[in-house]
Amino acid sequence: MMQGRRLPYAAFLLGILLAAAVVPATGTDNEQVRLPSLAIGYSASVISNVDPGDAKAATKVWADMIMRRKGAIVESETMILKDLPALEIALEEKRVDLIFLLPQEYLEIRDRLPLVPLVVSAPQEGLYEEFVLLVRKDSTVATIRDLRKKRLTVETDQKGTLPLMWLETLLMKEGEFEEIEQFFAVVKATRKPSQTILPVFFRQADGCIVTRTAFHTMVELNPQLGKEIREIAISPPFITSIGCLRKDYYDKYKGVLTEHLVNLHEDPQGKQILTLFRKGRLVLFDPPYLASVDALVKDHNNLRLHLADRR
Repeated sequence: MMQGRRLPYAAFLLGILLAAAVVPATGTDNEQVRLPSLAIGYSASVISNVDPGDAKAATKVWADMIMRRKGAIVESETMILKDLPALEIALEEKRVDLIFLLPQEYLEIRDRLPLVPLVVSAPQEGLYEEFVLLVRKDSTVATIRDLRKKRLTVETDQKGTLPLMWLETLLMKEGEFEEIEQFFAVVKATRKPSQTILPVFFRQADGCIVTRTAFHTMVELNPQLGKEIREIAISPPFITSIGCLRKDYYDKYKGVLTEHLVNLHEDPQGKQILTLFRKGRLVLFDPPYLASVDALVKDHNNLRLHLADRR
């Protein structure tokens, strides 16, 4: 099964490598400038649908492509960091320069580590993603309370705990004190929108959570889904990943990286790499972009503390 899944990625990466191989350098040997090595890290949660080997290969192609076009020479390295403690250690030891992680992960460590946000991921259009809670139109479910002891599928791929945090916050605001696993009969995490929505369509699940973008794309491919499935809750708009530089690296080299990160979607090879990671484009960071995730995290934590005190 794994071999069958990796074949398209292998072919995909081969295409990127062949394309990048023919990109001419922009300077001569005398014009080239040696920059420090660039160590790129990923939180495992941010690339959960991509094989680690494929992620490393694609990132190296991207880093090499940037420096080749700038007429610069740089050594690049890519690492996958399995959890926040591993990520923190890598940053403290200066083994990683550029790190991509979930926004809620960044919020957890931002006061402990010298990190500077550089870019956020965004869809092809707009900036944010919204989560929607979907059910069949012919079901009797009107609110989240009606899903008690029902079956739920949740697309958590590359979004980590964010959709589940939103769901749990909805439940607590409705006065439900149970954990998600206790409230629902079954909660199944999925990696693809089709694996999330189709079980509801075929009555194998009672509800699901996906991004609104994914739902609309599925409806475009299969209009019958739009006739049979409806939204009963919509989340605030969230960013779903953020790229940060170590502070000392940011102060010296942000210019080169910023230019190429935000223009990556305009380059054919860059667009292929973004597609591999299921991202539309990268946008220059602005502090208000984090506001909705920050508010959700605080709301969720405060509600949990309040309910814990009442027990």
